[in-house]
Order: sequence, then C-alpha cells, then structure tokens
Amino acid sequence: MKWNSPNTVRLKPNQGTGNSPHACADRSILGYSGSLAAAKEAQIGAARPFVIVFDRRNYGSSAGLPDVFPSLSSHSPGWRQCPLDPPGGGETLSAGVPPRAIVTGGTSGIGFAIATAMVDAGFAVTATGLTDEQVAAVTPRPRLSTVKLDVTSPASVAAVLAPFDELAALINCAGVIFRNGAEYDIETFQKVIDVNLTGTMRMCVGAHTRLAASQGVIVNTASMLSFFGGPSIPAYTASKGGVAQLTKALAVAWAPEGIRVNAIAPGWIAT
Repeated sequence: MKWNSPNTVRLKPNQGTGNSPHACADRSILGYSGSLAAAKEAQIGAARPFVIVFDRRNYGSSAGLPDVFPSLSSHSPGWRQCPLDPPGGGETLSAGVPPRAIVTGGTSGIGFAIATAMVDAGFAVTATGLTDEQVAAVTPRPRLSTVKLDVTSPASVAAVLAPFDELAALINCAGVIFRNGAEYDIETFQKVIDVNLTGTMRMCVGAHTRLAASQGVIVNTASMLSFFGGPSIPAYTASKGGVAQLTKALAVAWAPEGIRVNAIAPGWIAT
C-alpha cells in the first residue's frame, strides 16, 4: 500500500480546531473507498466520526467534501486532513518540519518499501537495520536516514529513540523467522518471540511519550499466520498471533492519548 494514494481524510465533527492533530484523533470510524458519490450514498450522520478514503489521482483535493456532506458546514472544524496524509509532500506537525517516522526493519523487504513510500509522501523517515551492512546498503536520499537497531536490546532501543522529542509514526517491521522446524528448539523459539513480539512491545513502550506528544500512529506487522497455524514455524506463528493481540490491547490503552495503533497482516510477499 502506498501511503500517499489513496489518501485518508478524517471527518471529526464537534471536536478540535484548525489544524490541531487532536481534530483527527478518531475512535470508532468507518472507512469508504472509491468515489465521493459512493461515500455520499453511505448516508452517514454528521454526529459520528468517520473516514473517507479517496484517490487523489481522481480528486485533486478534498475541498469538495462539505458539498458532499452539507451538514458538516454547521460543525467546527467539520473536516480536515490528518498528519498521516501530508498533501503535496509534507503537512507538518511543526512549522517547516516534516512529520518524523521510524520504520524498524526498514532497510530491507516490506520495511524498506514502507520507508520509501513514506518518504515519497513527505515524511522524514529513520529506517533501522540490525547490522552495519544492512544500514550501509541503503542508498542515501533526502529525508531518509538509517541507523543500527537491535530490538532485543533495551539500550539499543533507547539510543535510537533518544533524538526524538515527538514522533508522528512508528512502523514495527523488524522480524525474524527460522524455517524447516528449527523453531522447535526452545532457545530459537525464545529468540523469535523476543524479536517479533517483545521487540515490538519494546519499541511501542519506548516511543509512547513521543507518540503522545504528536498524537501519532503505530503500525505493527502481524501476519496471515496470526490467524492460522504454521506447522514448521511455531515460534513465528505464536509471535505474530501475539502481535495481533498486542495491537488490540495498545489501541484500547492509548486511544485516550490520541495514539492510533493498528496492524497489517501480510501474506506471502516477494522481497
């Protein structure tokens, strides 16, 4: 999924003012994809927060939304774009500063694809890799930096987070898998859990106050194996099931602070 197409517009009647991130800290929301006309057909009352997902290739701006939902004009602020939809390459949390994001496991695979898409969308992204070689392999480009991170090390997590006063997004992609039955070894099992599940929790807890400062978002990486068993990879299966449940727990726990916590559950990906 590209972060800048389709783009998300969150409508939050009766809460927040102007461009405050609080104005889009939605709770129970409904998503609609496709045309604005299709969204209009949904007949959603203005008293309920909701999300419209639209394709900016077909709609150059969200200026027409009050026309589609006339009742919004009586509310303040009515509607606004969220920080995670930086129009034209960079709505900012602070004047002149692009939203800052960390993508763990962001030097390769799914993490790297997400990191580069977020840079294209206007974020300043720090992508992490486990080794010096992984970090060095990323071609430098504006708004993309790389740093070494071991998510099993509290000291390493603290060092990576130290430069950040606030954080718009934390994307947890760091993970490990051992195939062909190797995860039936208990030490290997524990290693997978420590990276995939506990490592995700370390990053979330470490970034908590920084995300609260900007009312940011966490996206964890679960898996299709969060929902069914993998007979030769029991640790990976258990860890990704845990990530799915952890995501639900943190979403409820941190919603009052305006932190949105979600997860993706990829299937087989060519990386």
